[in-house]
Amino acid sequence: MKDLTEDPNVFIRSMATRGSVGGLCRAAADVVRILDAASWNYVIVETAGAGQTDLDIIELARTVIVVLSPGWGDEIQAFKAGLMEIGDIFVVNKSDLPGANRTLLDIRGMLQTYGPEREWQPPVLLTDSLKPNGVRELIDAVQEHQQYVSKLDLVKGALRSGEAQLLAAIRQELELEFIPSLRGSKAFAEYGKKIAERTMDPYTAASSLIEALRRK
Repeated sequence: MKDLTEDPNVFIRSMATRGSVGGLCRAAADVVRILDAASWNYVIVETAGAGQTDLDIIELARTVIVVLSPGWGDEIQAFKAGLMEIGDIFVVNKSDLPGANRTLLDIRGMLQTYGPEREWQPPVLLTDSLKPNGVRELIDAVQEHQQYVSKLDLVKGALRSGEAQLLAAIRQELELEFIPSLRGSKAFAEYGKKIAERTMDPYTAASSLIEALRRK
């Protein structure tokens, strides 16, 4: 990453999720749209994680790459429903470490049992980013998937990106309309006090406050 930041043809921006669920920050869709408008050839979005709930990336990216390390067989099994659904390409990085081939075989086995009816069968690749090994094969796989997506009449690509941008805009409008008045309410102050006193956690307080608003 340090080497790439010194490349004038590469722009890197780290963005905290700020508590946003789904693995992406709320501004991610806007940033991708801005970079696309600025004519950047490729936009790579790295998520905070990938599990059964961190799936916002499938609505934003045309190609989703799930990157794992050797020895993740048990973890994959634990939340394979999420991973197997979102991945278009699976990569076992650090392939020089013990267990890389076993992890690759585990993933291929899960894909065969989980989604044999898929039209697109996700490839599973080994890479070593330091040497580098397997990077050319990964690029080829991405380009092949891009060609596949382009034939789907925007079903997975730009349409989902458009929906993600719409959802982000709706969230922003709702925040602008309700948050200012909400922060000035008596209930907001009371719940804030409970959180500060550690008599209630913020998630329970938020759910209670939203439920109270619904009853009005």
